[in-house]
Amino acid sequence: LAARLGRRPRVLELGAGVGLVGIGLARLGVADVVVTDPAIATAFETGDGAAATTLDWLAANVELNEPLAGSCAAEKLVWGEDAAPGAFDLVVGADLLYESSQYAALAQTLADAAPADAVLAYLRRVRGEDRFLDRVGADFDVELSPLALAAGARDGVVAHLWRR
Repeated sequence: LAARLGRRPRVLELGAGVGLVGIGLARLGVADVVVTDPAIATAFETGDGAAATTLDWLAANVELNEPLAGSCAAEKLVWGEDAAPGAFDLVVGADLLYESSQYAALAQTLADAAPADAVLAYLRRVRGEDRFLDRVGADFDVELSPLALAAGARDGVVAHLWRR
């Protein structure tokens, strides 16, 4: 992607959690990344005793991994509600399809992240993931590849979503 663009791609990670994928891309210097999470309240506290959200922990992980070869920033993004924080060349996500009630919001967020293609990796859990893929099929060509996992693990899938 970088060779085609002539620069590091701008990557948006959805539902980043601890930021493993996005921070990893930034550490390798292969992308400038914005990692996102919806800032859900947690039962954990910060070092000063204050309550922390998932976004607080994500931002702390970005800071703990500096300096990075690429750039990385943590931003709040609620699927289906918030606009993507900028223009991106690629959207990535890991393990986003475990909650089928979020499929419509996730599909809307992906559609709104134009002109980016997307790569999503997930485990088949509810066998309803095909409903999500049907939904995004209006905006993307979908290509599925098996994801190699440890022996005995659930079926892993990588979904490549190519913008039409």
